[in-house]
Amino acid sequence: MAQHDYFIDNQSGSAFRSDLNNALSAIVSTNSGGSAPSTLFAYMVWADTTTGIRKMRNGANNAWINIGDLNGNVLVLDSNKNVGIGTSSPSNYSANYDNTVIYQASGNAGLTIATGTSGTGGIAFADGTTGDEAYRGFVNYDHANDRMQIGVQGGLRVQYGGAGASFINAGNGDTLTVRSTSGSSATYILVHGLYSSAADMSGGSDAFLIRTNGNFESASNSYGPISSDERLKQDIVDAPSQWDDIKNIQLKKYRYKNNPDGQLQLGVIAQELEQVCPNLVTHRPATALEVAESGNLIAEGDDVLSFKASILYMKSVKALQEAMARIEELEAKVAALEAA
Repeated sequence: MAQHDYFIDNQSGSAFRSDLNNALSAIVSTNSGGSAPSTLFAYMVWADTTTGIRKMRNGANNAWINIGDLNGNVLVLDSNKNVGIGTSSPSNYSANYDNTVIYQASGNAGLTIATGTSGTGGIAFADGTTGDEAYRGFVNYDHANDRMQIGVQGGLRVQYGGAGASFINAGNGDTLTVRSTSGSSATYILVHGLYSSAADMSGGSDAFLIRTNGNFESASNSYGPISSDERLKQDIVDAPSQWDDIKNIQLKKYRYKNNPDGQLQLGVIAQELEQVCPNLVTHRPATALEVAESGNLIAEGDDVLSFKASILYMKSVKALQEAMARIEELEAKVAALEAA
């Protein structure tokens, strides 16, 4: 440890040499010592052995700035050009995430991005510098609107906060998947919707449940279209007879191949329904999972059929009305015959 005032006085040869050696010793040890040098200069470096921190004098020469740890653990650039904060070995961590490593031996470690109250702090994931190549993925916090945002493929996909403007937005052609490791069951919950006035979203009351077997449960026991208001509709006419359609639809009982021990279900076979009511049947590309579960009956690129259940219910209501009209007509005829 050595410090010097960096003034070389006029003196004899041996004294000059000793004074110069002391100054050089202070330089090479970066003015190391348990207390600050007595003579201070702007941008002077001091190795504070009491605190274990390397410090530099500011430009105004009126304060010290902490610039590193004497053990090399505050900010390190290792031989692989990886940066360590709190560690001298950032390359010891995962090669996918070791370009910058923040380490805290005890307690928590964190990173803060601070802006003004109207600014946005963020992290961008880039694969180029042109257009959205510079932000193909991003995580932002918009302080002006108090909301968190997550971007994928250069576009906003998830937002939470900001006066009710929260959403998850699947991109064009993407599928939003919610997956559970639990089996198909009326016990396990896949999605649980609650409402709560608590600021931290704790607790709350049930709004709806979607279970892993596909059951949907609503607290109101009600579901339907967003709107059925006459003022939003046009081309309104009475529906034609649905008698023959409903009469010719075949109901079957079955199990799905991905749940061979599950409960027998009641429903229609889409291929059969298409012969009676082709407009009720929908087509979509098969998923890889459906190809595997079909036992090779479905090939990649094949269509998978489903149907518009809610429309079928409406057709059934119309057919029931027709049946009621026929019954009432027959009852009137029987009453007339009995009265004769």
